[in-house]
Amino acid sequence: MRLASSIVIILSCLYIPGCDFSEDLLQNGAVTLVFADSDKAEESIQKSAINLERLQVLLYKDSLLIENNMYYVQNGEFKVTITDLMPGDDYSILVKAGISSTAPRVRSNKISFSIEARKFTYIDITWNPFYPQLLGPEGDWYLTDGNPVFRWTEVLDTEQYIIKISKNSDFSDTVFQKYDIDTTFYELSTLETGYVYYWKVACQDAETLIGPWSKGVGFRFQEGRSGE
Repeated sequence: MRLASSIVIILSCLYIPGCDFSEDLLQNGAVTLVFADSDKAEESIQKSAINLERLQVLLYKDSLLIENNMYYVQNGEFKVTITDLMPGDDYSILVKAGISSTAPRVRSNKISFSIEARKFTYIDITWNPFYPQLLGPEGDWYLTDGNPVFRWTEVLDTEQYIIKISKNSDFSDTVFQKYDIDTTFYELSTLETGYVYYWKVACQDAETLIGPWSKGVGFRFQEGRSGE
């Protein structure tokens, strides 16, 4: 069964009936992704969303990938319209974007939406950074039992995480780096107490593309007292 047959990029044009597409011309359903700046987004995310060089759109139906297309776009407002979709539930979409061909800086997704016959389904895209927020340790940190555990937030579409620890804030003196972490925490047994350390985390997706590092944070690692 053919679920989707075409994707169209429209630059600098917001959809109105009769402009490029019309619901009267639809035989099945369609989904339109509307990209716009967000006042709540960080400045770096806004910049990435506006100055896109690369855009990847992945569409799923019942967890089955039915579209995977790459686009190179220009500055300005634009939208993606996917037509000829069979009506039904359990559609999901993932959009990846970056400022280079190898660095997916931001991405967005919409899970479990429906397609109606002869209707456009509109999805507003809100960009999420492709790096985690660090949860700890940070500041004066004391270990009373066991090993230090580094924790961070989960990030959409991440296959594995990478952690780097240094004695310098510019990470020029790396004391530990670990790939292939499939959880949002890592327990480390080799750090010496009595030092100030800095750490950060990056994400890697299923296509082995690595995003930017998170903001690094520092902590003083000591033993003998409870609390963080």
